[in-house]
Amino acid sequence: MAIIQRPPISSSSMISPLEKEMIVQEITETLSKNLNGSPQERPILVLLGGFQGSGKSTVAHSLRKTHQFVVISTDVIRYKLLEKSIIGKLFAEMVITISKILLIKAVENRLHIVMDANAHAKRIGEITTLLIPYPAYRILKILLLCSEEKLIQRLESRPKLEGCYQGQIADLRGSLNSVFFILTDYHLTLITDDLLLAKESEKINSFLIPYLRS
Repeated sequence: MAIIQRPPISSSSMISPLEKEMIVQEITETLSKNLNGSPQERPILVLLGGFQGSGKSTVAHSLRKTHQFVVISTDVIRYKLLEKSIIGKLFAEMVITISKILLIKAVENRLHIVMDANAHAKRIGEITTLLIPYPAYRILKILLLCSEEKLIQRLESRPKLEGCYQGQIADLRGSLNSVFFILTDYHLTLITDDLLLAKESEKINSFLIPYLRS
């Protein structure tokens, strides 16, 4: 599909419904190319709770490498939208729209999926409702907890990734003030402040293996 040439978009008032639809379609088609895998008889959706810097992306990409999960990352979607100079309320709306379209595409193909997005209480409810028509899916929720001090250290020191928006300290502070977790929502909770990556992977793999084998 041809890419629309447009000036930077600073607000929803500067983009028509048709332009919005075409941007959503373009980004969805691009990111759908990464939704490759084998259909599963009893597919799994892993939701990762945790603030910016807690290690969600690391876990997601580990699951992709180790167990062939497909990754749906809201940070990659954000990056694609920022390339189009989409900001403000429209930006947030389009992140949600695109992530839901990608999720349904992967679900309809019965793939193992990991959502690289903060699975807080509200998002868990939304995704659980979205998957009601797909009873074959088992939704597993993992919470990565970390102190604010450690989160800030990680955000300040982590290397830049190409093609992916990385949460900033301002994003973290906003999330800390607006997002909450209900601990009983999660099947596995890990305190990651001083947890070595290898040990974290071991704990998550030990948790997932019985589901992957059943």
